[in-house]
Amino acid sequence: MNRQSPGSALSSVLPATVLASILGLAVQVLVPLVRPAADYVDFNLFWSTLFFCVAAGSGVQQELSRAARSGSGVTPRRELGRFAVGTTAVAVVVAAAVAVTVCLVALPESAVAFAVWVIVGVAAYVVLATAVGTLFGAERWRGAAAGMVADPFVRAVIFAAVAVGVGVWSFAPSTAALYAATAVPFVIAAAALWAVAVRAPGFSLTADPRTLWRNTTHTVVAAAALGLVSIGLPLLVRLAASDISTSALAGALLVVTLARAPLVSPALALQSYLTVSLRTAASRGRVPRLVLAVVVVGVVLAALAIWLVPPVMAALVPDYGVPSAMFIGVVVGSSALVAAQCVTGAALLARGEHRRYTLGWIVTAVVVVVAAFVPSPFETRVGVLLVLGPPAGGLVHGRGCARPRLGGAGGVVPGGRGGLVGARRRAGRPRRRSAREGRTPPIHAGVDRHGGRRRRRGVRAVAVRDACGRHARSGSARGRHRSRAGTAPIRRRRTARVVMRRATSH
Repeated sequence: MNRQSPGSALSSVLPATVLASILGLAVQVLVPLVRPAADYVDFNLFWSTLFFCVAAGSGVQQELSRAARSGSGVTPRRELGRFAVGTTAVAVVVAAAVAVTVCLVALPESAVAFAVWVIVGVAAYVVLATAVGTLFGAERWRGAAAGMVADPFVRAVIFAAVAVGVGVWSFAPSTAALYAATAVPFVIAAAALWAVAVRAPGFSLTADPRTLWRNTTHTVVAAAALGLVSIGLPLLVRLAASDISTSALAGALLVVTLARAPLVSPALALQSYLTVSLRTAASRGRVPRLVLAVVVVGVVLAALAIWLVPPVMAALVPDYGVPSAMFIGVVVGSSALVAAQCVTGAALLARGEHRRYTLGWIVTAVVVVVAAFVPSPFETRVGVLLVLGPPAGGLVHGRGCARPRLGGAGGVVPGGRGGLVGARRRAGRPRRRSAREGRTPPIHAGVDRHGGRRRRRGVRAVAVRDACGRHARSGSARGRHRSRAGTAPIRRRRTARVVMRRATSH
C-alpha cells in the first residue's frame, strides 16, 4: 500500500468517520429496543467501561500517527512489533484493574464475563490502534479508513443478527452474550489489519523507542482523561447515581450515550487525522474556525434534541424514564465543548506539546469527577459536570495554541535543547561563553606520530552551533553575531559559511 495524495484524505477518512459513527449509534439504538431497562443499565455499564479503556488506548494511535512517516527505507517491523507487544501488555494490566474496580463498585450481572471481555477487547484494540496509527502517519488514507470502519461494521452485523433473532424467533440473548458481541469485533479487525496493512513496506518511525514510549505515555494519560469526559461519561454517571430509580437511570444513560454521539464520536475518530493535518504552520490557522464551527453545530443539535428526543423516547422505549428538556439540551450542547477541546488538543499534539495536551485533559477530568459527587439533585449534578469540565481544560489548551511555535518540528530548535521556553531564552539573549573558550579562537591540540604535541587548525564548535541556530562569534573574537530562532535558513547558512571561513583562516 503506497502513500496516497493528501486530496484522498477527505474522500477516504471523512466518509469512514461518518460511517463508523452511524454504525456505533445503530448498535446503541438496537440494544434498548430488545432489552428491558435493567439489562440496558448493565450493558451500558459494560459499553462505557470498555470504550473508556479504548479511548485511553487511542493515545497509542495518536502518537504513532505523529511518529510514523512514509519512506522507502527499511520498514521497522521488529521495532513496531515490540512496541505493540509492550503496549498490549500494559493495556491488559490496566484494563483488568479498571474492570475489577467497576465490578466491585457497581455489581453488574455476569461480573466474570464483564471483566474477561473488557480485557480481551482492550488488548485487541491496542493492536488495532498500532496498525491504524502507523497508516495515518504514513498517509495511507485508504488503509486507515478501513481500520476505522472494520470493528464498527462487524459489531453492527452481529447486533443486527441479534435483533433479527429477537424479532423473528423471540430469541433473548444473555447479558454475557452482548458483552462478547461488543468485544469480539476488535479481535477480528486487529487480526485482519495487522496482517494486511502494517506488514507492507514503505514507512519509518521518526522517534527512537525511548522517546516513542515517553510521548505515548503522555498521550495515553491525556486520552484516558478525554475518554472519561466523552465516551466514558455514562460510566461516571452510573457510579454517581444512587438516588434515582432504574427506569430514570436507564433513560438518563440513554440520552447521555446517544444524544452526545453525533459530535463526540466523530471528534474522537478524527483525532489522528487532525494530528496529521495540523502539522504545518499554515494549517494551524484553521483551529479557531474549526472550534467555532463545532460550537455552532452543537447549538443547532441541542435545539433539535429538545424538540425531538422526548416524543421519540416515549414512543420507542416507554418503560424508560424521559429526562427533562433542559437536561437533554445541556447534554447535547456540552458535547460541542468536548468536540472543540478535541480540536485544540490535536493541534497541540501536532506541535509536539505533549505536556500541555495532557494537562488540559487532566484538568477537564478532575473538574468532571469532583462535580459528579457534589451533593445535589441528579440532573443538576450531571448538567454542572458537563458544562464546567471542558471549558476548564479548554483554557489550558487555548493558551498553548495561542503561543507562537518556534523552531522545527515539535517546537524544538535544531541543535539545542527542545521546548518552547528554551527556544525563547535562546532567541532573546546571547549564549554564555564557557571558561574553556576564553577570548581567542580555540585551537584543537593533537599528538603527532612521534609523540610530540602539535597544533593544528580546527573548526570552532561555536561556529558549527551557529549553523544550528545558536549564537556565534567570529573567528577573531572581535565581532559577535546573534542568530535568533526562526530566522530564514538562507541567512543562517550564509552566517555559518562566514564564521567557518574565519575560523579556518587562523
